[in-house]
Amino acid sequence: MGDNNQAHLKKVLSKWDLLSIGIGAVVGWSWIIYAGIWSSAPGSMGGVIAFVLGGILCSFLGLVYAELTSAMPKAGGDMIFVFEGLGQGWSFIASICITMAFVGLIAVETIMLPVILDALGIPIAKAFELFTFMGESVYLSYILLSVAVNAFFAYLNYRGVALSGI
Repeated sequence: MGDNNQAHLKKVLSKWDLLSIGIGAVVGWSWIIYAGIWSSAPGSMGGVIAFVLGGILCSFLGLVYAELTSAMPKAGGDMIFVFEGLGQGWSFIASICITMAFVGLIAVETIMLPVILDALGIPIAKAFELFTFMGESVYLSYILLSVAVNAFFAYLNYRGVALSGI
């Protein structure tokens, strides 16, 4: 069978779009969430060293992903890389692990987004306390705000990557 039966992805993002999305993904919220812990426990220099080492390690990982993506230009990322290298069984296990990691990330962001906005001086209504997690109260209003923000990003992804580039 020829290459005619395969679906192709549209290349709608420019190099600058990819760079800005990549920088946004790398910087993200993590510097706000973890900066306090990294800079206070090991001291200022320990925090600097942690960020520098983390950046170097992430750069190596980025180079690996760049090579794999150019070698296997298919939608699916990690799942495709594991499938091609180790087969269907390991790809299934890797996909489950990736899904669990993303669900965990969404849970952390759901709890932290309103806390961070409140710390930045943007008041968030604290209505209907549900439980306390690691010393932070989780309110229903926090969860509803976070679900709305996550729904917005889900909508952006559903509409296509070109909208994210804007």
